[in-house]
Amino acid sequence: MNETQNTVSGLARRGGRLALQYNDFTLNAFVVKSEIVGGFKGGTGLAATTDKHILGASAGLKLLDKRVEFRTIFVTGEEDGSSFSLSTTSGTKKGDAVGLLLVTDFFQNRLRTEFETDFSRFDPDTSDEFGGKKDKAYRLKAGGSIDKYNYEAMYEYFGRDYAVIGNQMVQKDKQGLMVRAGANLGNHSLSLNLSRYNDNVTGDPLFPRIVNVQGNADYSFNGIQNLPMGINLQTGDQDSRREPAGTNPIELHTNSITGRIGYIMASFNINFQSAYSKMDDRTPANNDTTSITYTLSPSYNIPNFSVTPNFSLNQAKNTATGVDTDTYTMNLDIRTKFLRDKGSFDTGGSYNIVKTDDKKTDTRNIAANFRLGYIIKDRFMGFLTPTVALRGAYIKTTDRITHSSDRDALSIFLSLSTAIPFSF
Repeated sequence: MNETQNTVSGLARRGGRLALQYNDFTLNAFVVKSEIVGGFKGGTGLAATTDKHILGASAGLKLLDKRVEFRTIFVTGEEDGSSFSLSTTSGTKKGDAVGLLLVTDFFQNRLRTEFETDFSRFDPDTSDEFGGKKDKAYRLKAGGSIDKYNYEAMYEYFGRDYAVIGNQMVQKDKQGLMVRAGANLGNHSLSLNLSRYNDNVTGDPLFPRIVNVQGNADYSFNGIQNLPMGINLQTGDQDSRREPAGTNPIELHTNSITGRIGYIMASFNINFQSAYSKMDDRTPANNDTTSITYTLSPSYNIPNFSVTPNFSLNQAKNTATGVDTDTYTMNLDIRTKFLRDKGSFDTGGSYNIVKTDDKKTDTRNIAANFRLGYIIKDRFMGFLTPTVALRGAYIKTTDRITHSSDRDALSIFLSLSTAIPFSF
């Protein structure tokens, strides 16, 4: 179920949904189990109670030739504190939320606006002596596209205690502004992004306020056939304010530049990328770091066969310690099919080297795997596709400084599997 990002968003559980539409009026209602379950465990999920269930409803109306849309959303229910490691709260969570959404589009997507305001009451643990807390969230967004140009601006606010039952993606205690713009001018394309967010929206004196400012500019050029290229610039500042006594301040400024170029020819393509980054720690710790990375990624793809290697080198330097760290990484992935697509062989692996110039770190890591499979029968009993496969995995770690850390492991499996299509 999806209504708005601040209320019901990406809620995938077992249950039922009813949707009605009459002209420009819509009505939706749903009830699902709050527990994430597989198979047919626990029944259908349909119930007229909030006990271990999540219920919701929304009503929408479009006006002025569908240029204005108004929607209201309500969700309530409870769920266990732990559900497939999505939460670690021990007690039962319970809450409800109401959302109001207004969308306008008077100029054929040249200027489209959204305003959403939401109110919640949420108790993260009903077993303790504390009751639920009320809070609010809202966002205002405007954007559109004009010929080859597009733009968007959004301001959003989430209270410290704002939460919605069944929505694990809500980031509470956050407020900020985001602006982006882009242009697609034939062989040239440009995008710009700028954002400024902070936490501690209530100004709690027991905690500092962390402010994050991010900027990004990306340029691509496709004027040379088979030779795409581009450059990316990023800047980011993370600062703390109103630090309580005994709290170390934060003042990190990071800048990076990345260049990329590729070559494409039929089934073969190769991409090269280089990135340089510097983090300036302006606190008394002065823990500055610089990093440069080179990456080469060729690939070859034809029907029933592909090979994709990858090579990268990262060189990092810590100014405070004066230690240089080099990290070499090599990856390889090979996939093929044969015997009229009944047979398949896949193998992949990585080799990683980490070394420091102070001779305190020198490790090698190898990880490899393979799978040789054969489809026994395309159709068995009308809908099964049984496959027998031999699978293997190998891991080896070598520490040239501390040899007692060396280890290796080999695993080989013979498996029989099948895919069973069904829906419910």
